Amino acid sequence: MLHLVNRKELKLEKVITLLTEQPAKILGIDKGTLSTGKDADICIFDENATTSVNKSNMLSTGKNSPFNGWELQGAVTHTIFNGNVVFDKDNIK
Repeated sequence: MLHLVNRKELKLEKVITLLTEQPAKILGIDKGTLSTGKDADICIFDENATTSVNKSNMLSTGKNSPFNGWELQGAVTHTIFNGNVVFDKDNIK
């Protein structure tokens, strides 16, 4: 998605909406926004970093990816779920 932002095909704000609010609306769940009283579910990323996609070091049990072997722009640094840090790139176990 950041590739499309860099090519000026999408604005970063639109990409964030497409990846947060829109899926929640489709699923009919009250998620995808940062508002008072809502769950603190947040993905923090560095848009200037790069990520090498390699199925051998994926944290997911699903290793199938059409992007295997690609170098992508952007890297998730932290994931917060329900107010708790559940992923920190500097502390991968």
